Amino acid sequence: MRQCEYLIIGQGLAGSLICQRLLDEGKNVMVIDHRHEGSASKIAAGIVNPITGRRFVKSWMIEELMSFAEKCFSDFSSLLGTEKYYQKREILRCLFSPSEENDWMIRTAQPGWTEHVMEADNMGEFDKHVISGTSQGILLGAQVDLGRFIKEYQAHLLNQDILVQTDLSYNEVNIENGTIQSLGIQFQTIIWCEGAKGRFNPLWSTVEFEPSKGEVFHLKIEDLKTERLLKHKMIMAPLAESHFWFGANYEWNSPDDKPSEAGAAFLQKRLDKMLPKYEKVNHLAAIRPTVKDRRPVIGRHHQFDNCYIFSGLGTKGASIGPYFANHFIEFLLNGQELMREVNVARFFGNKEEVTV
Repeated sequence: MRQCEYLIIGQGLAGSLICQRLLDEGKNVMVIDHRHEGSASKIAAGIVNPITGRRFVKSWMIEELMSFAEKCFSDFSSLLGTEKYYQKREILRCLFSPSEENDWMIRTAQPGWTEHVMEADNMGEFDKHVISGTSQGILLGAQVDLGRFIKEYQAHLLNQDILVQTDLSYNEVNIENGTIQSLGIQFQTIIWCEGAKGRFNPLWSTVEFEPSKGEVFHLKIEDLKTERLLKHKMIMAPLAESHFWFGANYEWNSPDDKPSEAGAAFLQKRLDKMLPKYEKVNHLAAIRPTVKDRRPVIGRHHQFDNCYIFSGLGTKGASIGPYFANHFIEFLLNGQELMREVNVARFFGNKEEVTV
């Protein structure tokens, strides 16, 4: 029987990052992916935002995450010989009341925050296109072209004969006596990088997945040329010349990952409060791999020592994925202790034996 060291299930953002780190370490890897076009990695705008929410909260570990993400995606660009995936972007944030302006000034004046913000006197290139607020500020973030990255890395893996594109059911993976068998191959280790699909995996039934469906519009806005993102009531991010990503909403425990009338109505209402003139090009949807405590899920299964998970990147995969992929590999290969906040063991309080 053919043998291979590592089997990775899923070639979204999580699986791609783990795959390349293992390859960098000289490991023998196979990736299985079901080619789902509606995966969150392919639809996400890839926004790296240092300060988020209505209260202008500084993102967790943002300094370490941003520097790591920039280097990681730059390395991928070099590996694949393509245009940069990671682009530094200004995010123009609209403020809509004196109270919001006051909160902005108080928060962004704090030590450790000033390097992430700038003042803005006007709306700039957005002025004649956007219904503006009372004032605005600038966040210094970034954008990762995740859709292009996944597609181009997929082609790279296919060319290297590393990727198998098939819909693998759980009963086609046999885990017993310390070995893993699937597709007629024996593996030493399996790493599940399934994203939101992980909630159906019996191995990880105790993980508190809270998948959230997100829907987005792709827009065309004539005569608007910008490399900046806009945070209005929602986010608008550049895709190509005069084309933009707009979204996204949140729908918890949706029965499917299809665009819906309710989602379209939600987006339309907010879009009409933001843009007086636009062309709607597309309406897309996907299920985000979010977890109850909004932290990644990383680590070893409590029962099977050769089964691991790397998932739960949620809405911030572009920023947190590279750092924690490296963190996971250091744990997997070198025995580095996992951070308590991300260790899957936090969900094993009432662990049950699993039959596979």
